Amino acid sequence: MKDLLENISLWKIITCEEPKPSPESPEFEIWKAKDSYIRITYLQCIEQEIIPKLTRLDAKQAWDLMENEFKQSGTGSIVYWFHQLFKMAAGAEDIYKHIKQYETAMRYLANAGVPFPEHAQAAMLLTSLPGDSWTSFRLATKVTTTTTFSSMASLIRDEVRS
Repeated sequence: MKDLLENISLWKIITCEEPKPSPESPEFEIWKAKDSYIRITYLQCIEQEIIPKLTRLDAKQAWDLMENEFKQSGTGSIVYWFHQLFKMAAGAEDIYKHIKQYETAMRYLANAGVPFPEHAQAAMLLTSLPGDSWTSFRLATKVTTTTTFSSMASLIRDEVRS
């Protein structure tokens, strides 16, 4: 996102190199339009559940909040991705999307310093499968210390296709 804002010459709004002018200033409307453009760009790039946190913030404040909350090692990031895992466990209609989202959450947790062994990731994915329709599959599927996330994901995809 930083690269994008630099390429379109809006990064100076975030760094305050182009400070917010007073509302009476003739430059204020131009600054406000740039700020709005940045915030619209954010909305196109972030998860839906984050949007309410940013609604009353200007672009700089929103950047600071996202940077603090989602930097790889921040506790906000770790809590967010754990929340994503547990939320996904509650139910998923599109299993392919569910697997991809689970994999993304695991990758972010690992990058934040909270890695899970492959077999634990596989077991967590297996137990996250929604509803009673997956009960027999869960019971019939064995997870050993050599089971990987990708092998479990493949088994699940094969089950969906069959």
